[in-house]
Amino acid sequence: MRMQQYYQGIPLLGESFVMSKSPSGSLDLFGDVITEINDDIASIVPKITAEFAIKTALEHTKLRIGDLQNPSQQLYIWLDAEDKAHLVWLVSFHSDVDKPIRPHFILDAHNGLLLRQWDELIHVSKSIKAGGPGGNGKTGLYYYGIERDATTV
Repeated sequence: MRMQQYYQGIPLLGESFVMSKSPSGSLDLFGDVITEINDDIASIVPKITAEFAIKTALEHTKLRIGDLQNPSQQLYIWLDAEDKAHLVWLVSFHSDVDKPIRPHFILDAHNGLLLRQWDELIHVSKSIKAGGPGGNGKTGLYYYGIERDATTV
């Protein structure tokens, strides 16, 4: 059974462990149990609101609030590369304005600083033109978008 870790009711982002019962009846834990979070976080009360976190994330894009689809924000505890704990807002949304994107932002919930950002686009909801190498042993190598029309995907 996978267990989400929490600190004072706030989930730890990406931190979980697996608990299983052995044939003898003992409990086995697999994974890292994060401790001593209180050494890094003085307060679990965010100083910036969820709405401010979304506006701050937007500053790192060329989008406006009306361009967003399915915005979400959730409070987490996040460990950086040095295993220092931070109270953060995880902000994400979808947009199809210029190109399909699903950016994610980890923002410090005390000062609004951007700690990490990535695009987690898994699928697109509209057709786009794609190019690249194609062909086989019989036809030889050719390029879609150069020698042949780009393919709609």
